[in-house]
Amino acid sequence: MTKARDLADLGNGVTEDDIAASNSPTNGYMLTAQSGNTGGLTWAEAPSSFAPVAVTGATPSLNVGTYNYFDNGTLTANTTVSFASVPTNARWTYRAKGALLASAAYNLTVAVYESKLSIASQEANLRGLEFSTDGTFLYVIGSGGQDVNQYTLTTAFNITTATYTRAFSISAQENDPTGVDFKPSGTEMYVIGKSGDDVNQYTLSTAWDISSATYTRAFSVSAQETDLTGLDFKTDGTEMYLCGESGDDVNQYTLSTAWDISSATFTRVFSVAAKDTVPVDVKFRSDGLGMFVLGAASDAVHHYTLSTAWDISSATFTTSFSVGSLALSPEGLAFNADGTRMYVGCTNTDSIYQYRTAPYATLTLPSSVVDPPSTAIEETTATYNFTTLDGGTTVSFVNNSPAAAPVPQSTEAGAIGTYSFGRPNTLNSISIGATSSSFHAWQQGPDYLMYYQSYVRNGTSVSQAGTWRCMSGCGGNSDKAYAGLWVRIS
Repeated sequence: MTKARDLADLGNGVTEDDIAASNSPTNGYMLTAQSGNTGGLTWAEAPSSFAPVAVTGATPSLNVGTYNYFDNGTLTANTTVSFASVPTNARWTYRAKGALLASAAYNLTVAVYESKLSIASQEANLRGLEFSTDGTFLYVIGSGGQDVNQYTLTTAFNITTATYTRAFSISAQENDPTGVDFKPSGTEMYVIGKSGDDVNQYTLSTAWDISSATYTRAFSVSAQETDLTGLDFKTDGTEMYLCGESGDDVNQYTLSTAWDISSATFTRVFSVAAKDTVPVDVKFRSDGLGMFVLGAASDAVHHYTLSTAWDISSATFTTSFSVGSLALSPEGLAFNADGTRMYVGCTNTDSIYQYRTAPYATLTLPSSVVDPPSTAIEETTATYNFTTLDGGTTVSFVNNSPAAAPVPQSTEAGAIGTYSFGRPNTLNSISIGATSSSFHAWQQGPDYLMYYQSYVRNGTSVSQAGTWRCMSGCGGNSDKAYAGLWVRIS
């Protein structure tokens, strides 16, 4: 290249003809120096600003040197994360969705109320309930209508998604029904009650559709119990369990032909009178190693551990969980398929109450993370951004989701402070004690009074998104017993 050409290039700029590369360009590539600094240029893949990878297992190692976005999916176990190959300056993202730990299910010691479903429009005296195996159908029985009511759930085992579909009368066999159960295939239905002192069996020509039910047979249990209230079966249909108020006990029967009650033989009895003299329902863990008895005298669910699966003679009392704050005079008990949620019916309110009965998976981050987030990841997806300027010796994080909960504000101008979770002392009044001179979680108008409902995560005072509930004057005040109240304490 002559000096004249050099001067021309300076005036006209460098063109593609002036660039020599050792290979051909490709979309997504950029020009870089050749290896060994030979003086030429080469087309190489441009570094990506988004390098995702899926990680799995309970101890994932995040290779930050290669990737910058890590998706851990749904955590089904307590998970411990580590960082590997961290560059001096780096930013990366970790994403996971929590789940209830099925391995720690049926745990009454962590039970937390979640939601309720009113069935008052269909049944004025709720006595029993059951779900289809997949949780997409709910069945409620009561003495008001002397029938079984069926509901469809758009989200399995979430009672807030239930819609009433149909009813099936059982008055010809039982006019005071107290319990209902199904074969796992949905082709057999069993009903008990206080007037017949027997178990009634129905065959469904269409699985889980009670409108297709036909009565087939009955099995008398009057020799053991004359006030039947609860019913459950072993998962394979070879054992049947009944509880009642006359004996204050659970009676076990062996079926020589699975799911055929005419083949049942009484085998043993287990008294629950020490914990409750009005047992109203009985349910078992799916593995037969736990028995749960709902008592109307104590307004509680009582858990018994069985050392021999499905043998009630091996049962020993473990713990109790009170439902009296919500379900006075409870009637009807059920669990979801994996025991992570429990459902209690209440005849006083004609409602079903849903409880969580398992802890959420926890996430443990490396000690290098400054001010780590809450250890539990709940059912909403959590996304964490991490940054470091020293190769991972110190790691900062930003929690992008879920978004922080809004803090209820006072009607006072400029009122800002620290807020803490509290609970009303009674069902109908608010008491804030001496913690503050001002109460910042209620709104009152000429004709109404409202409070802010929230909840506690993992037993700690962590604020969560809630909603305003009515206490008086604006209707819908039946939820006031479940209030979570925010009190200014500083």
